[in-house]
Amino acid sequence: MKKLVTIYAAAVFLLTVSSLVQAAGVDMNDCEVLYHFNNQAECGESGTYIHDSSGSGHYGSVPAGKTAGYVTNGIYGGAVEFDGTGTSDHRIFIHNGMTDFWNNAGQWSVAMWIKTSTTSSSQNIIGAVNPTTGTGSCTPWIWYGAGGYGGRIQLASWYHSCPGSAYDPSVSSDANILDLNQWTHITMTRDSNSINFYKNGVPWGGFTAVSSQNSSLGGGNTDLQIGACGSSGARLRGMIDELVIFSRALSSDEVNDLFLLGEITGPDTVYVDDDYTPTSCGGHIWGWDAFDNIQDGICAVCCSTVHVAAGTYTEAVTISAGSDLTIQGAGRDVTTWIAPADDASRMHSVKCDLSGLADTTTLDISGFTFSVEDNAISTSGIAILINRASSGPLYLSIHDNKFIETTTIANETANSMLLCHNRFASRGAEAPVKIYNNLDYTTGGIAMSNSQAFDIYNNVFDGGSDALYIGYGCPENTTVGDHHIYNNTFKNASSAYPSGPWPSIFFSYYGSGTGMTFLPSTIENNSFQDNDMAIGYEMESNITYPSDAIHDNSFEGSNDYAVAV
Repeated sequence: MKKLVTIYAAAVFLLTVSSLVQAAGVDMNDCEVLYHFNNQAECGESGTYIHDSSGSGHYGSVPAGKTAGYVTNGIYGGAVEFDGTGTSDHRIFIHNGMTDFWNNAGQWSVAMWIKTSTTSSSQNIIGAVNPTTGTGSCTPWIWYGAGGYGGRIQLASWYHSCPGSAYDPSVSSDANILDLNQWTHITMTRDSNSINFYKNGVPWGGFTAVSSQNSSLGGGNTDLQIGACGSSGARLRGMIDELVIFSRALSSDEVNDLFLLGEITGPDTVYVDDDYTPTSCGGHIWGWDAFDNIQDGICAVCCSTVHVAAGTYTEAVTISAGSDLTIQGAGRDVTTWIAPADDASRMHSVKCDLSGLADTTTLDISGFTFSVEDNAISTSGIAILINRASSGPLYLSIHDNKFIETTTIANETANSMLLCHNRFASRGAEAPVKIYNNLDYTTGGIAMSNSQAFDIYNNVFDGGSDALYIGYGCPENTTVGDHHIYNNTFKNASSAYPSGPWPSIFFSYYGSGTGMTFLPSTIENNSFQDNDMAIGYEMESNITYPSDAIHDNSFEGSNDYAVAV
């Protein structure tokens, strides 16, 4: 089965006009490296780790004690910047035997977006390296020759018996392949002895080597590096984005398609199964759209759905702001997601931190049994943690799940969800946050701190100390309320936990101070069964709280239904 990226439309950069195109697909088979340089936490990226989205496992790292030069002003999201100095040393090592095909295979292709900050100095772009020492002979390598070299990209290799030195123009592109301070897409392909160069999808010179003789690099130079040759020499000055390496020669049409595409995104749909292996993954492609853990699936998917098969998954995943993502389990009776007990920060299954980001984030999570602990590490395990959606709209649907709690410490609680500072400017035609058709058996239930405009309906909350906590805790948001809570069942809420009483629905704004704006909420058509307290309010005396609409609910065995505490 082929990995195929199809181009439907692309904004073409660096041309005098923008073009709307429809072109053939880019065949992603034999893709060895795909670096987006977006510093995506959900992919495990950090200042010292670069994720390989090709699925081939050729991750990137940096020299000891250094960090990658991540920037946010790439041509597509993030990029990496090189300042040309050994002090910063932003070199990136591409691991896991990358020189095998570089030196010995008869075909390869390298493509990237590059924005150089100088065209008057020669610069090394890619070469071989010893990943342990960060040094070694870097031949063969790709470099940019300024001055008398005419602004050419050259393949500098002592193993091609070309006239003159390794810097001879006969092993280079045509002149002026890079444009100063402009993003340029360059591609270099090798097919046996034939080397071809492309600028913005257009052929830009090439040559046929007299001999394809190569030699093993030796000296531990098993990997490639970006930004330098060895540990010194003429370092790269500028930025690189969307680096892709193939172990075959792309056709000229594919090179043009790759330029028009601009950014190679992942598949629209991926499949996760804890039984998948690289050799057995249900007819899908391991590392591209097939994985054995949920986090890798989230990292790989472009903008749609992660299907998670029946099984048990013990992991804490991170989702970035700006995601448009559906995580769909096979069903809450067959797919279990366990929050790891060793997350010392705050035990969770799903975490999405939207602090200070203006991107619209859309999440839909369904079809799981979430299992969380109340333990000594965090005192409160949380299945789903969505933090501070304050600047950008959040569209959230959590439905058809089951939440259960493993008790390890008496009188401690776990939460099904902590939705902290999640607000929306207005409700609109429907609520931006919808929580429905869930079974919640956790003691802490849902904590909605400084929240606004939630619809919570058709859920069953059983045994919680407070099934819904609607209160203060994320102080940046001063407008709260406008919730619609209906057609739920609340039962067996107990005040036995410390610091009680704990109503099934608990409005708690004690300690929040002044300056809050409270919008009325509606609580209707719910069933309250055998709770110590059904609905409670804990308010500052100086707060003017609007009258919530509480009507058409049933109370069976509950001691109180609306009490100020």
